[in-house]
Amino acid sequence: MRISLLPIDSRPCTYEFPVRLAGIAGVEIYTPPMTIMDQFKIPSGFNDIANWLEEQAAKTDVLVLSVEQLLHGGLITSRTMNISREECFRRLEWIKNLKKKYKNLEIHAFNIIMRTSISTLSAQSKVWWEKINAYSRAKYMENSTGEHKYTVQIQELAQEIPSEVLEEFLEARQRNNAVNMECLQLVKEDIFSSLLLLQEDSAPQGIHRVEQTQLCQFISQFKLEQKVLLHNGTDEAACEIIARIISRNKRPIKVFINWLGGNKDKFIALYEDRLFIENLHSHMKAVGLVEVASKSDADGIVNVFLPKNQQGDACICFEALCNGYTDEELQHFAHIISQDITDGRPTALLDLAYANGGDARILDALAKKVSLLELVAYSGWNTASNALGTLLSQICLSRFYNSIKNKQFTAERLMDDFIYQSCVRPIAEKKLRDNGQDCWNISDIEYAQTIVDEAFELCRPVMEKVFKDNVPTFQQKLRWHRTFEISITIQSLSDMGG
Repeated sequence: MRISLLPIDSRPCTYEFPVRLAGIAGVEIYTPPMTIMDQFKIPSGFNDIANWLEEQAAKTDVLVLSVEQLLHGGLITSRTMNISREECFRRLEWIKNLKKKYKNLEIHAFNIIMRTSISTLSAQSKVWWEKINAYSRAKYMENSTGEHKYTVQIQELAQEIPSEVLEEFLEARQRNNAVNMECLQLVKEDIFSSLLLLQEDSAPQGIHRVEQTQLCQFISQFKLEQKVLLHNGTDEAACEIIARIISRNKRPIKVFINWLGGNKDKFIALYEDRLFIENLHSHMKAVGLVEVASKSDADGIVNVFLPKNQQGDACICFEALCNGYTDEELQHFAHIISQDITDGRPTALLDLAYANGGDARILDALAKKVSLLELVAYSGWNTASNALGTLLSQICLSRFYNSIKNKQFTAERLMDDFIYQSCVRPIAEKKLRDNGQDCWNISDIEYAQTIVDEAFELCRPVMEKVFKDNVPTFQQKLRWHRTFEISITIQSLSDMGG
């Protein structure tokens, strides 16, 4: 079976992760060359992407398709009005004709329900990002309650936000919702074999709720529940679809979910709009994993480490981070995980104490008891659903077997999700800002790479704690002109005891 992937964009998490995860299962994924992909604010060209898709369709069995990449040339551009509604529908008609030409081609698509604000492309846009988030919430509350105070708030925010910024945001929302409805129609017509609708950055109260209701009504009306899922997430979607496709003819993996701390029945993660446990169940369905009620019935264990109270954000105020747990509580959690590993149970750790970075204290406590590379999977990056989907995909593709390739991916996650996001990035960003660089739109990428390299060296003692003085050889590279993400590649497997 040949699988081709049109990624949502060229970031490491969307372009590299699916390929590396599939490699754990010994499957090659075909992606467009980086030369025709988008680069940060510069979208890919439709003709280049269409030509690549035509070439792949003639020789592939399964196409995993990002609708954003097809229509807009990337996720960031999809939040703008660079492409008109009419042109979007013409491009959807093109993919429809491609399917008719290659009738045996399976197309598994994923598409985004637009976030409740704009993209953060500079320090100034961060200001408008916050205000449009507030506008979105006020709009939802006005519609829900009819209270005049929200009308006043909307009017005030509309005065503060540049009119062109707000108008483009609202117009793009309307167009993207129409595209999502049309994608459901393509499922109904069997053009798409399945569809993931991903709600990107949001909150329980926001303008996106009306769109979700409309989409869910269509799904229910035409009984598409077995073909369409809607949940929080975005960047992990391709990993999940590929994991499900590769594993669909194998025995389903049985998973025991072990909750560590927090309150699973009330926990709503930052940048998400529903209980995390709802997302967990939906994401497990997306990859084809089965939850069981006891460890003895499971193929392996997923430990979900929740914040004690409210989830923090590691990239907003790292210096003030404290997960709220006592040392004794963390030792208890670490003992539970390490005991399962010692007893021979395949064990994974989903680290959700913070958004945008792993938790130092739980990893330090665990590393004192066992090698962290004995974890069959680890994830703690960006939003809870991004981390969740990546971890579940790794479990699905590794089938809870900790091979050398699986250890490599886990090591990359520890180096990226924890070392870079929670330790290196705050140091590098401070120095970059002190030297006049905008960390959301870096003007001198070579200088920024040098600063990041130096910050990694400063964090060497942390790496030695994580890897027990056996730090693997690795390479790090800023792919885009910002510090939000980085590409980490483990180069030496022997250093990891592999």
